[in-house]
Amino acid sequence: MGVSVLVASYNCEEYVEECLECLLNQSYKDVEIIVCDDCSTDNTRTILRRYANEGKIILLENETNSGAAQSRNKCLAIATKEYIAIQDADDYCTRKRLERQVTVLEKNTSFDFVSTGLQKFYETGERVDIFPKKEIPTKDDFLLTIPFMHATTLFRKEILNRVNGYRIAWETRRGQDYDLFMRIFAAGGRGININEIHYFYRCFTGYTPRHAYKYRVGEFIIRYKGFKALKLGFKSVPYIIKPLILGLIPQGIINKVTGH
Repeated sequence: MGVSVLVASYNCEEYVEECLECLLNQSYKDVEIIVCDDCSTDNTRTILRRYANEGKIILLENETNSGAAQSRNKCLAIATKEYIAIQDADDYCTRKRLERQVTVLEKNTSFDFVSTGLQKFYETGERVDIFPKKEIPTKDDFLLTIPFMHATTLFRKEILNRVNGYRIAWETRRGQDYDLFMRIFAAGGRGININEIHYFYRCFTGYTPRHAYKYRVGEFIIRYKGFKALKLGFKSVPYIIKPLILGLIPQGIINKVTGH
């Protein structure tokens, strides 16, 4: 059985040790940690090599910056365990995260993956708990947004192999999680959410905002392909074009309306 944890890393020298230590100290012990560094320009790779030399992780190194999806696919290709966990290199999780998720999938054999709630934390010290809105989402739930929190997810390896891992395309540079979950559902997969927080998601300031119009176009393409694969029909049309419309509205107005 066991869990292979896939970690895509890029320029996270300040946080990667915290990430690795939380994985090395899981209450669930049958764990292999596979890290793919995506051409970090800081000290991240040096830190990772130390862990690899100590036999604590398996380290892959990209020759060119390829994005998180490609990095995770490389990790998946050499993973040896029955379950696959996702972990971002600048985040951390509870000590019982993997134990809890494996238990859920062992008891619920009809599900292919399990996600949890998460806590967002900011440089200001603010922390925000986010819980899943629905325990067992259906394909219709993808119309609004992703009904699972990708970074928190534990998959059965079989379902990821069935869909050939992450799809590599310009539009999935952002939105790879939305695309993956819809392809899993289209392939007959099912997921379950547990209403517990086991993951801590670091939020940064100064990054290119996700509402930049090129990312809206990318989301439009992902929605079009995903909704078509899910056979959501004519009702999906307003949701397909939604990103393009939102991209034309000034973000300040959107923030006022949504309260963000």
